[in-house]
Formats: sequence, structure tokens, C-alpha cells
Amino acid sequence: MDAPPASHGDEVYFVFGLPTVPAYGYSSEDAEVSRKMMRHWANFAKTGDPNDGNTNGAVWDPFTETDRAYMLFDGRDQGTMNGWKTTECAMWDVYLPSLNNKTGPQDLVTSEPVQCQTTADVVLPPVWGQSLTLALLLNVFKDFISFITNIFIL
Repeated sequence: MDAPPASHGDEVYFVFGLPTVPAYGYSSEDAEVSRKMMRHWANFAKTGDPNDGNTNGAVWDPFTETDRAYMLFDGRDQGTMNGWKTTECAMWDVYLPSLNNKTGPQDLVTSEPVQCQTTADVVLPPVWGQSLTLALLLNVFKDFISFITNIFIL
């Protein structure tokens, strides 16, 4: 049975190496995919090129308007693919440019300035904002402590 497709943000666990920590229960295949992703992402952050010559033959080609290359990371295969979901994304290439040609940028300009409500106009109880900030910080801190504990204790 094939695994379900990935959702937005699923790659974050792999980019930050969680599958390489045995306590999380990922497979060795997932750990290897994570190592490959970390290597490519780190190379890109360091040099602007995800390839370092040590990619075991898997080269991440640049995305261009004509090639539309993307990298496939999975346990069975890794390599550059082309044209992911081109049918689903055709709207960006066909419909939107035609819509822009019909409206033109001059239609987007108003003669009178529009008065927008600023965030300073929204009044929230000060305790609510502080409570939300504290709750978010505590949640992040709890997750961080749990992650560190699992690395050094388990």
C-alpha cells in the first residue's frame, strides 16, 4: 500500500532531521531521505546550489520556466523530475495572463486614496495579547525541551 501524499509542511520534519532520531520511530528509509534532504537544503543555504558533488548521482536541477524541474525525495528513488502538476497549475500560465491582459494595471489605480483600518485601530484587551504570547512561548519551549530530552536521554 502506498503512503498518503504529503501535506503542506510535512517536509519540515525531514529537513530538520527528526527521522534520524531513533526515539521518534521513523524507518531507516525515512532517516536516509532526511539525510539527503538536509544535505541538499544545507548546500543551498550555504552556496545557493543544492548540489555538492556528493549527492550519489542525484542532481537537483534549477527550476526554469521551460524545464520546471523539481527534486523527488523518497525511499525508492531520488532525482530531478519535470512538470509536477502542470495540468493543475495551468491556470497560472494561461488564465491569469489572459485576465491581466483584459484588465490592465491602469484599472487597479484609484483616483482617491483609500483609508484602511490599521492594526492600531483594533483594540484588544492587553491581557489577551500577553496571554496568547505567553501560551505560544510556553508551547514552543515545551516542544523544545521534549526534543532535547529525547535526543540526550533516549
